[in-house]
Amino acid sequence: MCPDFLQSNLETLSRRNPALANRIRNLPASTSVAIAAADSGDPTAEVILPDGTRKRLHSRRDPRREAAQWAESLEGGGSRTHALFGIGLGYPVEEFLRVRGKDLGSLWCFEASPNVFRAMLSWKDWRRLIEDPNVLLFVGCEEQEVRALAAERFQQIIVDGIEIVEYPPAAHLDPEWREARRQNLLDLVRQWTSEMLTVMERGPLFQRNTLANFRALGDSFLFRDVGQVLQGGPAILVSAGPSLNKNADRLQAAKGRIPIVAVDTALRILQRHGITPDLVVSIDPLGLSARHFEGVQGLENIPLAYDLECTPEVAQRHPGPCFLVGNNKPILYGWFEEITGPLERLTKGLTVAQAAFLLLARWGADPIVLVGQDLSFEREGGKTHADGAAFQGRFVPAGGGGGKWEDPLNPKGLEEISVLWVPANDGGKVPTTHTLFAYLKRFEEDIATTGARVINATEGGARIHGAAIRSLEEALDQILPRVEGPFPGFTGARTLQRLGERYPAELERMREEMLSLLAHGREHCKAGYQVSDKLWRDLGWKNLSDREARARFETIFSHYGWIRDTRKVQMLIDRGVMKSLYMLHKGDLPPPEERTPEQDRVVAERYRAFFAEALDAIRSGIEILS
Repeated sequence: MCPDFLQSNLETLSRRNPALANRIRNLPASTSVAIAAADSGDPTAEVILPDGTRKRLHSRRDPRREAAQWAESLEGGGSRTHALFGIGLGYPVEEFLRVRGKDLGSLWCFEASPNVFRAMLSWKDWRRLIEDPNVLLFVGCEEQEVRALAAERFQQIIVDGIEIVEYPPAAHLDPEWREARRQNLLDLVRQWTSEMLTVMERGPLFQRNTLANFRALGDSFLFRDVGQVLQGGPAILVSAGPSLNKNADRLQAAKGRIPIVAVDTALRILQRHGITPDLVVSIDPLGLSARHFEGVQGLENIPLAYDLECTPEVAQRHPGPCFLVGNNKPILYGWFEEITGPLERLTKGLTVAQAAFLLLARWGADPIVLVGQDLSFEREGGKTHADGAAFQGRFVPAGGGGGKWEDPLNPKGLEEISVLWVPANDGGKVPTTHTLFAYLKRFEEDIATTGARVINATEGGARIHGAAIRSLEEALDQILPRVEGPFPGFTGARTLQRLGERYPAELERMREEMLSLLAHGREHCKAGYQVSDKLWRDLGWKNLSDREARARFETIFSHYGWIRDTRKVQMLIDRGVMKSLYMLHKGDLPPPEERTPEQDRVVAERYRAFFAEALDAIRSGIEILS
């Protein structure tokens, strides 16, 4: 062991992961890891458990050879990203990289024991490994840290997938921790896949909505100009889960004193209980979301917060004041902010409830009280939403932990579904779907990321980690005595100007530039489609020389490169080409110099699909903006 190695490794680690470096640096002295020289001369190690038993991490004879044999015995998978459980003194990492490094995308290293990791850093210079951007280190961490470290790898995992491998001597050191982190990875992949599939399936609709909402922005205000009325005060966020039937009437006590912010799904439900929310939030791109507003009285007195991907009819037909909220998606916001300056830049929520929560957290509401945020079904089964919702489905539990479900948006009777049982607010567990579970995990991430103080007054439903559980009555008894004066509302915070009055020339110039760029993009996509289509066809029936094939690919790349490098064109079509971009980025083919003609044809077909999808997005954009 060498203190100099430990110090230099920790200094490097501080630049990549300061929290982990500090955790290792501040570990109390421990004798739980016994280091000795193996017969080969390399260090080997045992872990001494609290009961005095010892677990061997590596061979006493030759730890490096043992790790090499393990790495060489692994079957090659299709994924370029691997999660390695059990890194010990580092031998499994070295040997895995030696065997798989050429084809590897990223390596995620999981080690349960911080003391073992400290021992690893103490005997060798690991700075190159620590600095490698494709290596992530998960040491003794819990779920939220796993999610935070993995967050930036969303696109990579969706494209490449992730394969879990174990180095048994080290991985079995703490089986409970290992299994919990494995489950975290599976949950992440499930969640990310659900998100990506939604974008790929509905991307063209998102894109059309974005441009249609931009075209009609003149009548809207910016939420940025009124959001400060939330600062430092409580707010109630009402969703439409079935538990809302139990406590909606109690919201009357808060009316006029605490802002009641409703997701659009809950609007009709609240009106049944005689409650008019202070704000309704809508982000759903599906045209069906307009149904939530049908038959609701007094809409002219209810401000609407929406984003660019929202169903255009919702904002364009809403008789009350409409406030545009700034999200990080679509990326067209980045262009729009050249006119307005920075907006909220919220993370795009998977659900309208998440979008509303992030809006409240961004403007400093404290605490945020959740009502009707079930994210699950009732144990005994029943309706998917509270009474009065525009759409209503059913859930019926079945033996063996399964269940049947009727889709509220597409009711065709009960269908078998896979059910997860998750911890409940009232103790025990409640049934939920994989999709709702993904929403639950994103909500927990949002709470952790924002640091918002949250009270979950959903009287039923799934437990949300990071939120204190109270009944709505208890929450209001705690909060109302501290509220000073009535809530002033959103529209009276200051003299407001509609965007069309505030930025008339700027919005028109932006529209004209959009049309010009789309026209240029259309020419590149037409030419790119023609070349890639012809190459795809020719590769299917005749032999092309390598020189001719490469020349045609260069032409394809030049047209694609113009789209890729023209940032504002990407802003206009990005959501509409997600499916073809996924295939273009998929790392399942060898580099160009190693491809067979059949593989070249696959590449040509993928570019052909991209140009076709981009042309559809461009034609739609020109039609909407003209």
